[in-house]
Amino acid sequence: MVELKDGRTIEVASGKARFSLNSWVASDFPQMSAFDTSGGFTVGRDPFVETLNKVGRAASRDETRPILTGVLVTIAGGVLKMVATDSYRLSVKETPLGGDSGQEVEAIVPVKALSEVARLAATMGEGDIEVAVSENQALFKVADAQGDVWIASRLIDGQFPNYRQLVPESFDHMISLGKEEFLSAARRISLLAQKNAPLRLGFAPGRLTLRAVTQDVGQAEEELEIEFTGEEFEIGFNAAFLVDGTDSVDGEQVTLKFINPLRPGLVTGQDESFLYLIMPIRLSS
Repeated sequence: MVELKDGRTIEVASGKARFSLNSWVASDFPQMSAFDTSGGFTVGRDPFVETLNKVGRAASRDETRPILTGVLVTIAGGVLKMVATDSYRLSVKETPLGGDSGQEVEAIVPVKALSEVARLAATMGEGDIEVAVSENQALFKVADAQGDVWIASRLIDGQFPNYRQLVPESFDHMISLGKEEFLSAARRISLLAQKNAPLRLGFAPGRLTLRAVTQDVGQAEEELEIEFTGEEFEIGFNAAFLVDGTDSVDGEQVTLKFINPLRPGLVTGQDESFLYLIMPIRLSS
């Protein structure tokens, strides 16, 4: 039994249990701002969810740098692009929307809000996501047979890093290999990359050696056959970051691009609609 008494107290009873809950005056609840849906448009549910799932993990969770906790979302010419970075890695994904709505959007949206939209979109029925972006707010509508769900989020104010300048124009080494084979090996070896120990990639003619060493724990090593004829070198990365980037690549092949062990490496697929730039870890001898 639930009963409101004196306009302020809620009595809840079930069996021999009794609860008395104090309530607040409804007028004290924060007033919601009016939703401006003018200029709204629709985005395909699958392209939106797919793009965010690949990019969102690279956004920062450090609230002291709010601009990096957002995802730069642009829509133009029928293409959805999302960009995220935590300063250690950069993820960029372009996805065709299957038609040009004529709308152009550029906004920095908190990754938490976008993740909630993607979660709802993935669990609710089929259909497009309605989007309306104003000067300081983004509004998303996800609908199914049970009804509509609206999510409103304030945009992050500020200048997103110029990510285009971060991606090198050329690389000295480019290695293509089977995605699943490399991903499986990286996951196995990374079990021994603990306490911030790097996952080491050693390249030599015809082979790639993945190695991890953690003091007082142990070490692991696995060798893969690859097509590589350049000079031998070794480069190290945060194991979780490298696995995230590789896992986000579409297709059966993954391409790794490097300049030298001290410059960022690039992880991409065959069509390069997804780019994942990752900073290396300086290796000790």
